[in-house]
Amino acid sequence: RVRAPSDDAAKGEAAGRASQVVAAAFQTGDPKQILELLRVSFLGTMSPNAKRAVDLFLRLTSQSTGLKPLASGHGEPVPLKVLVWSRFKNQDDSTGEGDRNTNLLLPMLCDVVRSRGMVAVLVGDTPVEGAPPGSGKVKGGAIDLRQHWKSAAFAGHDTVQRQLYLFQLLQSQYGCIAQLGVKSGAMDGPALLGLPTCVIDLEKPTSARATRMARWGRDIPHYFVRY
Repeated sequence: RVRAPSDDAAKGEAAGRASQVVAAAFQTGDPKQILELLRVSFLGTMSPNAKRAVDLFLRLTSQSTGLKPLASGHGEPVPLKVLVWSRFKNQDDSTGEGDRNTNLLLPMLCDVVRSRGMVAVLVGDTPVEGAPPGSGKVKGGAIDLRQHWKSAAFAGHDTVQRQLYLFQLLQSQYGCIAQLGVKSGAMDGPALLGLPTCVIDLEKPTSARATRMARWGRDIPHYFVRY
């Protein structure tokens, strides 16, 4: 008897097929046109109220964290920024992704960004219970937007669309020029909106997911995979 695939398996297969379509489109088409089509597809139906909520979230965040927009109006140069993804999953998490935590890597990634005169903007997870002491802590200067999705600005059925709009604003108005992190599906959205992306893979591409990311690294001009 053949067992029907679980919902998770079906979703994984669908994501794999979609990833192949995206990679093939970039391989054969005009990257600028493809990115514009993706942007319209992701954000074209977003409601004005949802946009205002995310805009307000960023303005309030700017006041509390020092996340300055490029057009700050103060005449001071605003440093460029890099999104640095923070990953913290339980080792026994059902996704099996606990081995990709950034306990030790996160401070090093932020150091690389800071050494180049830019500001790290932390996004993603905060340390889970039981994480090693000091996990998730970085030296001064980083802007912490981790768990941004818990804000009321991202509540509702369109939460993913709102988060993609946040990343677009960070790129277009706040000087985020790239994103950096250990491989995570959360990085796909900003990458498909055109944000230059460097994915760190801690293992060679043997699994279906890793193979998919390797193909993106080959076919998408602004997507890089490092092992």
